Amino acid sequence: IALDFNQYSKPFIKLYSFEKREQVSRMLGLSNVYYPMIEKLLDQKNLPLELKHLPIIESALNPNAVSRAGATGMWQLMYNTGKMYGLNINSYIDERRDPYKSTVAALNFLEDLYNIYGDWLLVIAAYNCGPGNVNKAIRRSGGKTNFWKIRRYLPRETRGYVPAFIAANYIMNYPSEHNIYPQEPSVFFTNNDTVRLHKELSFEVLTNYIDFSIEELIYLNPSVKKGYVPKSMLPFTLNLPFDKIQLFDQLKDSIFATQKNILDKNTSKISLEDYSTPYNVPSSKYTKLTYVVKTGDNLGFIAEWYDCRAQDIRNWNNIYGSNIRIGQKLKIYILNNKVEKYKNISSLSLAQKQNSSGNQTQRNTKNLDKNYVYYKVRNGDTLWDIAKSYNGIDVDDIKKLNNISNGKRIKPGMMLKIRKA
Repeated sequence: IALDFNQYSKPFIKLYSFEKREQVSRMLGLSNVYYPMIEKLLDQKNLPLELKHLPIIESALNPNAVSRAGATGMWQLMYNTGKMYGLNINSYIDERRDPYKSTVAALNFLEDLYNIYGDWLLVIAAYNCGPGNVNKAIRRSGGKTNFWKIRRYLPRETRGYVPAFIAANYIMNYPSEHNIYPQEPSVFFTNNDTVRLHKELSFEVLTNYIDFSIEELIYLNPSVKKGYVPKSMLPFTLNLPFDKIQLFDQLKDSIFATQKNILDKNTSKISLEDYSTPYNVPSSKYTKLTYVVKTGDNLGFIAEWYDCRAQDIRNWNNIYGSNIRIGQKLKIYILNNKVEKYKNISSLSLAQKQNSSGNQTQRNTKNLDKNYVYYKVRNGDTLWDIAKSYNGIDVDDIKKLNNISNGKRIKPGMMLKIRKA
Protein backbone atom coordinates (compact mmCIF):
# COMPACT_ATOMS: atom_id res chain seq x y z
CA ILE A 1 0.00 0.00 0.00
CA ALA A 2 1.41 3.39 -0.98
CA LEU A 3 1.78 5.33 2.27
CA ASP A 4 2.30 8.90 1.06
CA PHE A 5 3.71 11.57 3.37
CA ASN A 6 2.11 14.82 2.23
CA GLN A 7 0.17 17.88 3.36
CA TYR A 8 -2.83 15.67 4.18
CA SER A 9 -1.14 12.89 6.17
CA LYS A 10 1.31 15.16 8.07
CA PRO A 11 -1.36 16.72 10.38
CA PHE A 12 -2.60 13.27 11.38
CA ILE A 13 0.93 12.12 12.21
CA LYS A 14 1.24 15.21 14.42
CA LEU A 15 -2.13 14.40 16.00
CA TYR A 16 -1.07 10.86 16.96
CA SER A 17 2.47 11.71 18.03
CA PHE A 18 1.61 14.73 20.19
CA GLU A 19 -2.06 15.22 21.04
CA LYS A 20 -3.08 11.55 21.29
CA ARG A 21 0.06 10.12 22.86
CA GLU A 22 -1.80 8.46 25.74
CA GLN A 23 -4.33 6.83 23.39
CA VAL A 24 -1.51 5.61 21.14
CA SER A 25 0.18 4.09 24.19
CA ARG A 26 -3.01 2.16 25.01
CA MET A 27 -3.40 1.06 21.39
CA LEU A 28 0.21 -0.18 21.30
CA GLY A 29 -0.59 -2.38 24.30
CA LEU A 30 -3.77 -3.67 22.69
CA SER A 31 -1.93 -4.32 19.43
CA ASN A 32 0.05 -7.02 21.27
CA VAL A 33 -3.30 -8.70 21.95
CA TYR A 34 -4.98 -8.38 18.55
CA TYR A 35 -2.29 -7.93 15.90
CA PRO A 36 -0.92 -11.51 15.93
CA MET A 37 -4.40 -12.82 15.08
CA ILE A 38 -5.03 -10.14 12.42
CA GLU A 39 -1.59 -10.66 10.83
CA LYS A 40 -2.15 -14.42 10.60
CA LEU A 41 -5.49 -13.93 8.81
CA LEU A 42 -4.01 -11.30 6.46
CA ASP A 43 -1.16 -13.66 5.62
CA GLN A 44 -3.57 -16.54 4.93
CA LYS A 45 -5.50 -14.35 2.47
CA ASN A 46 -2.31 -12.83 0.98
CA LEU A 47 -3.50 -9.31 1.82
CA PRO A 48 -1.21 -6.37 2.73
CA LEU A 49 -0.12 -6.45 6.38
CA GLU A 50 -0.60 -2.67 6.57
CA LEU A 51 -4.35 -3.32 6.80
CA LYS A 52 -3.90 -4.48 10.40
CA HIS A 53 -3.80 -0.77 11.35
CA LEU A 54 -7.29 -0.06 9.98
CA PRO A 55 -8.97 -0.78 13.38
CA ILE A 56 -6.75 1.95 14.87
CA ILE A 57 -8.73 4.66 13.08
CA GLU A 58 -12.00 2.74 13.19
CA SER A 59 -12.24 1.93 16.90
CA ALA A 60 -8.87 2.42 18.62
CA LEU A 61 -8.85 -1.42 18.82
CA ASN A 62 -11.98 -1.48 20.97
CA PRO A 63 -14.21 -4.52 20.21
CA ASN A 64 -17.16 -2.86 21.98
CA ALA A 65 -17.04 0.43 20.08
CA VAL A 66 -20.36 1.61 18.63
CA SER A 67 -20.65 4.66 16.36
CA ARG A 68 -23.57 7.09 16.17
CA ALA A 69 -24.59 5.39 12.92
CA GLY A 70 -24.61 1.96 14.59
CA ALA A 71 -21.32 0.65 13.20
CA THR A 72 -20.05 -1.81 15.79
CA GLY A 73 -16.89 -3.60 16.87
CA MET A 74 -13.18 -3.28 16.26
CA TRP A 75 -13.74 -3.00 12.48
CA GLN A 76 -16.89 -0.84 12.84
CA LEU A 77 -19.08 -2.98 10.61
CA MET A 78 -22.62 -1.84 9.86
CA TYR A 79 -25.50 -4.25 10.53
CA ASN A 80 -26.13 -5.09 6.86
CA THR A 81 -22.43 -5.58 6.14
CA GLY A 82 -22.06 -7.89 9.14
CA LYS A 83 -25.04 -9.99 8.08
CA MET A 84 -23.82 -10.05 4.46
CA TYR A 85 -20.52 -11.56 5.60
CA GLY A 86 -22.09 -14.21 7.81
CA LEU A 87 -22.02 -12.68 11.29
CA ASN A 88 -24.74 -13.49 13.85
CA ILE A 89 -26.38 -10.32 15.16
CA ASN A 90 -29.37 -10.54 17.50
CA SER A 91 -30.58 -9.44 20.93
CA TYR A 92 -28.01 -11.56 22.78
CA ILE A 93 -25.04 -12.01 20.45
CA ASP A 94 -23.30 -9.52 18.17
CA GLU A 95 -20.41 -11.17 16.37
CA ARG A 96 -19.27 -7.78 15.07
CA ARG A 97 -17.81 -7.51 18.59
CA ASP A 98 -15.97 -10.82 18.26
CA PRO A 99 -12.35 -9.90 17.38
CA TYR A 100 -11.71 -13.04 15.33
CA LYS A 101 -15.04 -13.37 13.49
CA SER A 102 -15.29 -9.65 12.75
CA THR A 103 -11.74 -9.67 11.37
CA VAL A 104 -12.62 -12.53 9.02
CA ALA A 105 -15.72 -10.61 7.85
CA ALA A 106 -13.84 -7.29 7.45
CA LEU A 107 -11.02 -8.89 5.45
CA ASN A 108 -13.52 -10.60 3.15
CA PHE A 109 -15.17 -7.21 2.63
CA LEU A 110 -11.81 -5.54 1.91
CA GLU A 111 -10.88 -8.32 -0.51
CA ASP A 112 -14.18 -7.87 -2.39
CA LEU A 113 -13.56 -4.11 -2.60
CA TYR A 114 -10.06 -4.70 -4.01
CA ASN A 115 -11.58 -6.91 -6.70
CA ILE A 116 -13.64 -3.87 -7.69
CA TYR A 117 -11.01 -1.09 -7.56
CA GLY A 118 -7.59 -2.74 -7.75
CA ASP A 119 -6.16 0.11 -5.63
CA TRP A 120 -5.79 -0.13 -1.85
CA LEU A 121 -6.28 3.56 -1.09
CA LEU A 122 -9.57 3.51 -2.99
CA VAL A 123 -10.49 0.31 -1.13
CA ILE A 124 -9.86 2.02 2.21
CA ALA A 125 -11.92 5.03 1.11
CA ALA A 126 -14.77 2.72 0.04
CA TYR A 127 -14.55 0.87 3.36
CA ASN A 128 -15.26 4.18 5.08
CA CYS A 129 -17.93 5.79 2.88
CA GLY A 130 -19.18 2.92 0.73
CA PRO A 131 -18.53 2.00 -2.91
CA GLY A 132 -21.38 4.25 -4.10
CA ASN A 133 -19.65 7.41 -2.89
CA VAL A 134 -16.30 6.33 -4.35
CA ASN A 135 -17.91 5.55 -7.70
CA LYS A 136 -19.60 8.96 -7.68
CA ALA A 137 -16.26 10.66 -6.92
CA ILE A 138 -14.59 8.78 -9.79
CA ARG A 139 -17.32 9.94 -12.19
CA ARG A 140 -17.14 13.55 -11.00
CA SER A 141 -13.35 13.58 -11.41
CA GLY A 142 -13.66 12.55 -15.02
CA GLY A 143 -12.85 8.88 -14.51
CA LYS A 144 -9.67 9.20 -12.45
CA THR A 145 -8.84 6.19 -10.21
CA ASN A 146 -6.25 7.73 -7.88
CA PHE A 147 -7.36 8.62 -4.36
CA TRP A 148 -5.50 11.94 -4.24
CA LYS A 149 -7.08 13.00 -7.55
CA ILE A 150 -10.66 12.17 -6.49
CA ARG A 151 -10.22 13.23 -2.83
CA ARG A 152 -11.98 16.59 -3.28
CA TYR A 153 -15.12 14.79 -4.53
CA LEU A 154 -15.38 12.40 -1.56
CA PRO A 155 -17.37 13.01 1.67
CA ARG A 156 -15.48 15.20 4.14
CA GLU A 157 -14.87 12.38 6.64
CA THR A 158 -13.36 10.15 3.94
CA ARG A 159 -11.01 12.92 2.76
CA GLY A 160 -9.31 12.63 6.15
CA TYR A 161 -9.82 8.89 6.60
CA VAL A 162 -7.12 7.70 4.20
CA PRO A 163 -4.50 10.21 5.51
CA ALA A 164 -5.39 9.06 9.04
CA PHE A 165 -4.77 5.45 7.97
CA ILE A 166 -1.34 6.44 6.65
CA ALA A 167 -0.56 8.23 9.93
CA ALA A 168 -1.70 5.19 11.95
CA ASN A 169 0.74 3.03 9.98
CA TYR A 170 3.55 5.46 10.77
CA ILE A 171 2.91 5.91 14.49
CA MET A 172 2.35 2.19 15.17
CA ASN A 173 5.67 1.38 13.47
CA TYR A 174 7.75 4.20 14.96
CA PRO A 175 6.30 5.05 18.40
CA SER A 176 9.67 5.02 20.18
CA GLU A 177 10.85 7.84 17.88
CA HIS A 178 8.32 9.97 19.75
CA ASN A 179 8.98 8.45 23.21
CA ILE A 180 5.65 6.60 23.16
CA TYR A 181 5.66 3.11 24.67
CA PRO A 182 2.99 0.40 25.12
CA GLN A 183 0.62 0.45 28.05
CA GLU A 184 0.17 -3.25 28.67
CA PRO A 185 -3.42 -4.57 28.95
CA SER A 186 -4.43 -6.65 31.96
CA VAL A 187 -5.60 -9.68 29.95
CA PHE A 188 -4.00 -11.40 26.96
CA PHE A 189 -5.84 -13.78 24.65
CA THR A 190 -2.66 -15.86 24.51
CA ASN A 191 -3.22 -16.80 28.17
CA ASN A 192 -6.65 -18.24 27.41
CA ASP A 193 -8.35 -21.15 25.72
CA THR A 194 -11.91 -22.03 24.77
CA VAL A 195 -14.65 -24.29 26.07
CA ARG A 196 -17.68 -25.39 24.09
CA LEU A 197 -21.05 -24.61 25.66
CA HIS A 198 -23.94 -26.93 24.82
CA LYS A 199 -26.32 -25.45 27.41
CA GLU A 200 -27.44 -21.88 27.96
CA LEU A 201 -25.47 -20.01 30.60
CA SER A 202 -25.42 -16.69 32.44
CA PHE A 203 -22.06 -15.03 33.07
CA GLU A 204 -23.27 -14.15 36.57
CA VAL A 205 -23.82 -17.81 37.43
CA LEU A 206 -20.48 -18.81 35.91
CA THR A 207 -18.40 -16.17 37.69
CA ASN A 208 -19.87 -17.13 41.06
CA TYR A 209 -18.34 -20.58 40.63
CA ILE A 210 -14.97 -19.87 38.98
CA ASP A 211 -13.98 -16.71 40.91
CA PHE A 212 -13.52 -14.53 37.84
CA SER A 213 -15.02 -11.08 37.39
CA ILE A 214 -17.86 -10.48 34.94
CA GLU A 215 -15.94 -7.50 33.53
CA GLU A 216 -12.98 -9.72 32.60
CA LEU A 217 -15.30 -12.39 31.18
CA ILE A 218 -16.98 -9.79 28.97
CA TYR A 219 -13.55 -8.53 27.89
CA LEU A 220 -12.71 -12.05 26.73
CA ASN A 221 -16.14 -12.58 25.12
CA PRO A 222 -17.25 -9.17 23.82
CA SER A 223 -19.80 -10.64 21.38
CA VAL A 224 -22.03 -11.68 24.31
CA LYS A 225 -24.19 -8.56 24.70
CA LYS A 226 -26.14 -9.23 27.91
CA GLY A 227 -23.84 -11.54 29.83
CA TYR A 228 -25.97 -14.47 28.73
CA VAL A 229 -25.56 -17.21 26.11
CA PRO A 230 -29.09 -18.26 25.05
CA LYS A 231 -30.23 -21.64 23.78
CA SER A 232 -30.62 -20.29 20.24
CA MET A 233 -26.85 -19.63 19.98
CA LEU A 234 -25.69 -23.10 21.04
CA PRO A 235 -23.17 -24.59 20.65
CA PHE A 236 -21.14 -21.53 21.67
CA THR A 237 -17.37 -21.15 22.00
CA LEU A 238 -16.50 -19.36 25.24
CA ASN A 239 -13.07 -17.87 26.01
CA LEU A 240 -11.72 -18.54 29.51
CA PRO A 241 -8.29 -18.16 31.15
CA PHE A 242 -6.20 -21.34 31.21
CA ASP A 243 -6.36 -21.58 35.00
CA LYS A 244 -10.19 -21.38 34.99
CA ILE A 245 -10.87 -24.05 32.38
CA GLN A 246 -10.01 -26.97 34.66
CA LEU A 247 -12.16 -25.44 37.40
CA PHE A 248 -15.02 -25.06 34.92
CA ASP A 249 -14.72 -28.74 33.94
CA GLN A 250 -14.80 -29.80 37.60
CA LEU A 251 -17.82 -27.66 38.49
CA LYS A 252 -19.82 -27.60 35.25
CA ASP A 253 -22.51 -29.99 36.55
CA SER A 254 -23.19 -27.66 39.48
CA ILE A 255 -22.97 -24.57 37.26
CA PHE A 256 -25.56 -25.84 34.79
CA ALA A 257 -27.77 -27.20 37.59
CA THR A 258 -27.87 -23.71 39.14
CA GLN A 259 -28.61 -22.18 35.75
CA LYS A 260 -31.42 -24.67 35.12
CA ASN A 261 -32.94 -23.92 38.53
CA ILE A 262 -33.01 -20.21 37.70
CA LEU A 263 -34.48 -20.83 34.25
CA ASP A 264 -37.16 -23.15 35.67
CA LYS A 265 -38.28 -20.39 38.02
CA ASN A 266 -38.10 -17.59 35.49
CA THR A 267 -40.01 -19.38 32.74
CA SER A 268 -43.18 -19.89 34.77
CA LYS A 269 -46.12 -18.13 33.15
CA ILE A 270 -46.32 -14.53 34.32
CA SER A 271 -48.84 -11.95 33.21
CA LEU A 272 -47.30 -8.67 32.10
CA GLU A 273 -50.20 -6.94 33.85
CA ASP A 274 -48.93 -8.19 37.20
CA TYR A 275 -45.23 -8.49 36.66
CA SER A 276 -42.29 -6.61 35.19
CA THR A 277 -40.52 -7.51 31.96
CA PRO A 278 -36.86 -8.55 32.18
CA TYR A 279 -33.96 -7.43 29.94
CA ASN A 280 -35.69 -4.83 27.80
CA VAL A 281 -37.72 -1.74 28.47
CA PRO A 282 -41.34 -2.74 29.17
CA SER A 283 -44.19 -1.70 26.89
CA SER A 284 -46.10 1.58 26.88
CA LYS A 285 -48.16 0.22 29.80
CA TYR A 286 -45.19 1.07 32.05
CA THR A 287 -43.75 4.35 33.31
CA LYS A 288 -40.07 4.83 34.14
CA LEU A 289 -39.29 6.11 37.63
CA THR A 290 -35.85 6.98 38.99
CA TYR A 291 -34.55 5.83 42.35
CA VAL A 292 -31.40 7.42 43.83
CA VAL A 293 -29.39 4.96 45.97
CA LYS A 294 -28.81 6.03 49.58
CA THR A 295 -26.76 4.77 52.53
CA GLY A 296 -27.98 1.36 53.72
CA ASP A 297 -29.77 0.47 50.51
CA ASN A 298 -29.38 -2.84 48.71
CA LEU A 299 -31.11 -4.37 45.71
CA GLY A 300 -33.25 -6.58 47.95
CA PHE A 301 -34.71 -3.59 49.81
CA ILE A 302 -35.27 -1.56 46.65
CA ALA A 303 -37.02 -4.50 44.96
CA GLU A 304 -39.34 -4.81 47.98
CA TRP A 305 -40.18 -1.12 47.97
CA TYR A 306 -41.20 -1.24 44.31
CA ASP A 307 -42.74 -4.74 44.36
CA CYS A 308 -40.45 -6.09 41.66
CA ARG A 309 -37.53 -8.53 41.54
CA ALA A 310 -33.92 -7.56 42.18
CA GLN A 311 -33.10 -9.27 38.87
CA ASP A 312 -35.46 -6.88 37.08
CA ILE A 313 -33.56 -3.93 38.52
CA ARG A 314 -30.28 -5.51 37.37
CA ASN A 315 -31.63 -6.01 33.86
CA TRP A 316 -33.11 -2.51 33.54
CA ASN A 317 -29.84 -0.91 34.67
CA ASN A 318 -27.23 -3.30 33.20
CA ILE A 319 -26.02 -4.26 36.68
CA TYR A 320 -24.04 -7.46 37.17
CA GLY A 321 -23.97 -8.83 40.70
CA SER A 322 -25.37 -6.83 43.61
CA ASN A 323 -23.02 -3.86 43.93
CA ILE A 324 -24.72 -0.46 43.86
CA ARG A 325 -23.21 2.84 44.96
CA ILE A 326 -24.58 5.80 46.92
CA GLY A 327 -25.94 8.42 44.51
CA GLN A 328 -26.42 5.93 41.67
CA LYS A 329 -29.64 6.51 39.69
CA LEU A 330 -31.64 3.36 39.00
CA LYS A 331 -34.39 3.01 36.40
CA ILE A 332 -37.54 1.37 37.78
CA TYR A 333 -40.52 0.50 35.56
CA ILE A 334 -43.99 0.62 37.10
CA LEU A 335 -47.41 -0.12 35.57
CA ASN A 336 -49.03 3.17 34.60
CA ASN A 337 -52.00 2.64 36.92
CA LYS A 338 -49.70 2.15 39.92
CA VAL A 339 -47.33 5.11 39.45
CA GLU A 340 -48.98 7.21 42.19
CA LYS A 341 -48.26 4.45 44.69
CA TYR A 342 -44.53 4.41 44.01
CA LYS A 343 -43.51 7.78 42.53
CA ASN A 344 -42.33 9.35 45.82
CA ILE A 345 -40.37 6.39 47.21
CA SER A 346 -36.97 7.82 46.25
CA SER A 347 -37.58 10.93 48.40
CA LEU A 348 -38.65 9.02 51.53
CA SER A 349 -36.45 8.21 54.52
CA LEU A 350 -35.45 4.59 55.18
CA ALA A 351 -38.07 4.28 57.95
CA GLN A 352 -40.77 5.73 55.71
CA LYS A 353 -39.85 3.36 52.90
CA GLN A 354 -39.94 0.37 55.23
CA ASN A 355 -43.43 1.36 56.26
CA SER A 356 -44.59 2.55 52.84
CA SER A 357 -47.73 1.24 51.23
CA GLY A 358 -45.60 -0.54 48.66
CA ASN A 359 -43.98 -2.74 51.28
CA GLN A 360 -46.43 -5.41 52.40
CA THR A 361 -43.76 -7.45 54.18
CA GLN A 362 -42.79 -4.75 56.64
CA ARG A 363 -46.38 -4.13 57.79
CA ASN A 364 -46.83 -7.85 58.38
CA THR A 365 -43.61 -8.23 60.37
CA LYS A 366 -43.48 -5.25 62.74
CA ASN A 367 -43.29 -7.47 65.81
CA LEU A 368 -40.66 -9.86 64.48
CA ASP A 369 -36.97 -10.00 65.41
CA LYS A 370 -35.24 -6.72 64.52
CA ASN A 371 -31.95 -8.55 63.88
CA TYR A 372 -33.44 -9.93 60.68
CA VAL A 373 -35.17 -8.66 57.58
CA TYR A 374 -38.17 -10.42 56.08
CA TYR A 375 -38.66 -11.05 52.41
CA LYS A 376 -41.92 -11.94 50.69
CA VAL A 377 -41.28 -14.41 47.88
CA ARG A 378 -42.47 -13.30 44.45
CA ASN A 379 -43.26 -15.25 41.32
CA GLY A 380 -40.01 -16.30 39.61
CA ASP A 381 -37.76 -15.88 42.68
CA THR A 382 -35.07 -18.41 43.54
CA LEU A 383 -33.10 -18.66 46.79
CA TRP A 384 -29.98 -17.92 44.78
CA ASP A 385 -31.49 -14.65 43.48
CA ILE A 386 -32.69 -13.64 46.92
CA ALA A 387 -29.33 -14.38 48.57
CA LYS A 388 -27.49 -12.31 45.95
CA SER A 389 -29.89 -9.40 46.47
CA TYR A 390 -28.97 -9.19 50.14
CA ASN A 391 -25.25 -8.62 49.55
CA GLY A 392 -24.44 -12.26 49.01
CA ILE A 393 -26.07 -13.83 52.08
CA ASP A 394 -25.45 -17.58 51.87
CA VAL A 395 -28.29 -19.70 50.43
CA ASP A 396 -27.71 -22.38 53.09
CA ASP A 397 -28.12 -19.74 55.80
CA ILE A 398 -31.55 -18.80 54.41
CA LYS A 399 -32.54 -22.49 54.27
CA LYS A 400 -31.42 -23.04 57.87
CA LEU A 401 -33.19 -19.95 59.24
CA ASN A 402 -36.44 -20.90 57.52
CA ASN A 403 -36.32 -24.69 57.90
CA ILE A 404 -36.23 -25.20 54.15
CA SER A 405 -34.88 -28.54 52.96
CA ASN A 406 -35.55 -28.07 49.25
CA GLY A 407 -34.88 -24.64 47.74
CA LYS A 408 -37.09 -25.44 44.77
CA ARG A 409 -40.18 -25.48 46.98
CA ILE A 410 -40.33 -21.79 47.87
CA LYS A 411 -43.62 -20.30 46.70
CA PRO A 412 -44.93 -16.80 45.99
CA GLY A 413 -46.24 -15.20 49.17
CA MET A 414 -43.93 -17.18 51.48
CA MET A 415 -42.17 -14.99 54.08
CA LEU A 416 -38.44 -15.64 54.45
CA LYS A 417 -36.34 -14.60 57.44
CA ILE A 418 -32.95 -13.21 56.38
CA ARG A 419 -30.04 -12.39 58.64
CA LYS A 420 -28.92 -8.74 58.47
CA ALA A 421 -25.49 -8.38 56.86
